[in-house]
Amino acid sequence: MDFSILTLVVGGGLGGLIGALVMNVFMLVVSRWFSERVDMTKAVGSLCTGNLKNARATGTLVHSLSGFIFGVVYLILFDLTQLTDISYLILLGAGIGFVHGLVVSYGLMFVVSERHPIEQYRTATIEIGLLHLIGHVLFGLTVGLGAGLIFSLAG
Repeated sequence: MDFSILTLVVGGGLGGLIGALVMNVFMLVVSRWFSERVDMTKAVGSLCTGNLKNARATGTLVHSLSGFIFGVVYLILFDLTQLTDISYLILLGAGIGFVHGLVVSYGLMFVVSERHPIEQYRTATIEIGLLHLIGHVLFGLTVGLGAGLIFSLAG
């Protein structure tokens, strides 16, 4: 399907915001079980501000904006494949999320953690990388589900 730019931006952006919310909730729940270091919104926020004050709010804003942008990118990729079946789009979303998660996890473990201004976030283990990978797969699944719904409604 060839969607208008407006449909791709609004639909992808909304799907990305919902996907970011799903990922944020997953990472928050895991951080309560596993380690404070997995609290992605605080880690992102404190990376931006250099301190923990208002880190969760800043991190949520930054991650939501990123989710919006990546949601649009995912929807453009879905549109380019010409796949419209919701099950294919969910699987494609999971696959793109997996690759996206690999890139982010690698960057987190080998680049970002070493330069983080807050000491508790300077150690990124393989477990933390794996949790971020799972979070990105959940993001992709959510965006894929949203895309499938948009495509099915569009006809």
